Amino acid sequence: MAAIRGAAAHLAPGRLIQKSAGRALLGELETVLARRAEASSRFVALFGAGPAAADPPLTERRAHTTLHSMLKRLVVGLIKGFMIGLVLALILMKGLGLATFGGLLAYLIASIAGMLTGLIAGKPIWAKEAKIEAGLKAAVGAGIAAAALFALRKWIPFELDLGGVGAGTGQIGSLPAVSLPLITSFLGMVFEVDNTREPLATDATTPIAPERKRVQGDGDAELPEDAELEAEHESSRARRTR
Repeated sequence: MAAIRGAAAHLAPGRLIQKSAGRALLGELETVLARRAEASSRFVALFGAGPAAADPPLTERRAHTTLHSMLKRLVVGLIKGFMIGLVLALILMKGLGLATFGGLLAYLIASIAGMLTGLIAGKPIWAKEAKIEAGLKAAVGAGIAAAALFALRKWIPFELDLGGVGAGTGQIGSLPAVSLPLITSFLGMVFEVDNTREPLATDATTPIAPERKRVQGDGDAELPEDAELEAEHESSRARRTR
C-alpha cells in the first residue's frame, strides 16, 4: 500500500506538467487563430471579397437576352414564311393546276404572297393596335416579293426538274413550289426580327431611384426624403429656442 502511494506521489508532478503544457499550447493556438482572423478581416476591408461572386455586367446580360430573342424570332419567322409560301404554292398547283407561272401573273402572285407574309409575320394584324403596322408591312412585303422574284428570274436561272412530284420543270423563278417559299421565308425572318422587343426591366436590372416627396415651400419643389427630415429637424430646433 505504501509502495502504491509512493508511485502515485511520484507520477502526480508529471501529470501537472502535462496539463499545464497542454493549456499553454491551446492558448498559443487560440492566439494564432485570432491573429489570422483579424488579418483576414483587414484584408477584406481593404481589398474587398474579390470578383468571384460578382454578377456579370448589365450590358452583357442585356446583350445575351437580346441575341437569344433575335435567334428565336428568326426561327419563328422562317417557319411562318415557309408555311405561307408552301400553302400558296399548293393552292396554285393542286387547286388551279399552275405548276409553273410567268409574266405579270407571277409578279402578282409573288406580291400577294409578300402581302400575306406582312399581315401574319411579326406582329400579326389581329394583335392589339397592329392594323396600321400590319398594313405597312403588307405593302412593303408586296414590293419586296416582286423585286425578289425579279432577282430570282434574272440572276439565278437554275433549271429544276420537279415533275416527279407534280411541281413542274423550269427555272427557279418560274416554279411556285420553289420561288414562293424562298421569298416568304426571307420576308418572315425580316418581319419577325423587326418585331424584337427590348428585354423587360426587372428588379435586378432596374436602378432604384431615391424616393422623392413634396414639401411645402416656395415653388412646391420636390426634395428627397432626407432633405424633408432635415427641414423638420431645423423647424423643431427653432421652436425649442423660442
